[in-house]
Amino acid sequence: MKRRDGPVAIVAGAVLFLLAAVAFGSGAELGLSGGTIQQIDLRFDCPGCLDPVGAQVDLKPESLQKRSSGSWITAFVELPDGYDVGGIDVKSVLLCRGAGVCGGGVPARQPKIGDADHDGIPDLKVQFDRAQVIALIADVTPPQPVTFAVSGQIDGRTFVGTDIVRIVDPEIAPEPILDPPAEPPGATLTAGPSPTSSTEPSPTPTPTPTESTSSTTATPSPPASPSGDASVSPSGEA
Repeated sequence: MKRRDGPVAIVAGAVLFLLAAVAFGSGAELGLSGGTIQQIDLRFDCPGCLDPVGAQVDLKPESLQKRSSGSWITAFVELPDGYDVGGIDVKSVLLCRGAGVCGGGVPARQPKIGDADHDGIPDLKVQFDRAQVIALIADVTPPQPVTFAVSGQIDGRTFVGTDIVRIVDPEIAPEPILDPPAEPPGATLTAGPSPTSSTEPSPTPTPTPTESTSSTTATPSPPASPSGDASVSPSGEA
């Protein structure tokens, strides 16, 4: 008895293809005509089976304070040639710390397609809640650079891109300039030249003469009587 291995082999091969398609979560089209495979079209849908599509990600702001009170962290995502940012599944887009595909993180919001850097390549603008992003860096001591990744799904494949944001200290307010304290009464100034007074000097007082001063004029004594002359008394007697 002759064995008919041809049709059996064909059917077995078709079954293997179908099993492979199911294992990879894809759809398959199989056509048989006269015991031979006429057409087979396997469409694999296995994001983890292929390397991620490299995306260019630009995060704003480029520096972040852990105490900042803004609303959003913004990301601009560009894809390489052959991929359309319009095909990105926005619900799959996440931001996380690290350089790999995000297994969890902050979800994207408010998508908008444009060309923010005017390079002729369309980009997808998405925003992330700032408070949730800051929670990712709770253990970071500033100042320090931190790598963030943005990843998601595009046409059944995973894309990922990274950017570095610098975590900085809060701004320190400058100290106010205060006037120097007033000098207490009677204090001597030590800084700067002494001011020149415009007041004329007081005249030196003239000493007051006293009776004991040698410059006083003495009263002259009466002349002495000539020798041998008798004094005449008022009565005329000698």
